[in-house]
Amino acid sequence: MKSKRKILSLAVLLSVTLFGCSETTVKNSESVESVKSDENNQDISESSENNKIQITIGSIEFNGDLINIINSFNKSNSQYEIITKDYHDGDSTVTDMQNNIKIDLVSGKAPDIIICDDSSFYYTLSSKDVFMDISDYISENNMEILPNIIDVCTENNGNIYRLPLGFNVLCGICKEEYGTDHTEIYNYKKMQNVFENLDNDVVFSTDMKAAVYRTKESIITDFIDLKSFKSSFDSPEFADALEFYKQLQNTDYDFTADDTIYVNGKAHILYATLGNTRDIYHIKNHNFKDTDIVMTPPENAKISLDRSVSIINSSSEDVKQGAFEFLKYALSDEFVNTVTPIYFPVTKSGFEISLESEFDVFYEKESEKAKLSEEEKTTISDYIQKVNHETTYDTTIKDIFTEETKAYLDNNLYSAEECGDIINQRVQLYLDEQKN
Repeated sequence: MKSKRKILSLAVLLSVTLFGCSETTVKNSESVESVKSDENNQDISESSENNKIQITIGSIEFNGDLINIINSFNKSNSQYEIITKDYHDGDSTVTDMQNNIKIDLVSGKAPDIIICDDSSFYYTLSSKDVFMDISDYISENNMEILPNIIDVCTENNGNIYRLPLGFNVLCGICKEEYGTDHTEIYNYKKMQNVFENLDNDVVFSTDMKAAVYRTKESIITDFIDLKSFKSSFDSPEFADALEFYKQLQNTDYDFTADDTIYVNGKAHILYATLGNTRDIYHIKNHNFKDTDIVMTPPENAKISLDRSVSIINSSSEDVKQGAFEFLKYALSDEFVNTVTPIYFPVTKSGFEISLESEFDVFYEKESEKAKLSEEEKTTISDYIQKVNHETTYDTTIKDIFTEETKAYLDNNLYSAEECGDIINQRVQLYLDEQKN
């Protein structure tokens, strides 16, 4: 999910960076040291040498900004100390690493806090009384979380088992004249019609690989409801989406992109990831140069959560309180724009700070300070806070989609409808297994 500053690379920021491969503890320095374990391989988490209560965080991703939060917490908190348990294994898939966490949860060796990106990891465990419901903690401590984040993180039973460290929004953007009713940048049937009727000198997107990848992600998310463990790939709408996806996948362009390609209408849609004010400013003032634009309607855009934090239910009350203290600390305004600069904060105050922040705008080798106008801040704030449809990163479901669409995409062995029926049978079976 990295560089989004250039026209050809701004579209997709969806990769996961993984660090480390052993159990570690973060002491009061920038270094990372080994965690001691007892003879039964249980983390020692009663108290540390300085009489702090130790709290264990387990994750497959301990990167620099998370380490900075942990170090800062350990230095500033006199009662609790964070140690970490790293589940990353370079020889394993993300699913395998997550399964190792689940094994520890079942065997009683689980850390006190789990940090994970994959929403399906939480849904498969939400009915098993593994995670603590933190909804009361949030209200009792007057934590003002953005309403769309609360919507995404609230399960069907009304409980909240996780809060992310940040989020971004995935959407499509085009000139107003190309999407006056907005449906042309989210309705698959209409997008296919637009695609088939483009002028010869107009490309659908400047990055077709990004268009294909984003469309695949969107399709998978649109036809799954992980909270209710239901799939709908056997619907006519999925057949429309699959036909459009096939056309995208079989298309390539030979063209040279320049700064005017969207302004002059030579490219139809920009697939954007909005994670900070600089992204928004760049799109509005560079890609489209103040021309009127439309964006995917918020009810059809997708939200991607950054590293959701959950507290294990079986931990002692003291540890639970300490775990929540860490969560509050990690979401505090202190880390806005410094720890997660490519993600919006999830708190109302942090989000407002991010919208008000200045940022550097680079023109060739020169740079200058810029910020959003009041109108831009209002527009983007209203838009982003309405997006509450979380994209799924479930690798098993993605693998099923890839395997079963291959025969349709490459050889036309199935119709789009037949392909959807097969996918739906396999995905629904998988979801039923995860639910039980």
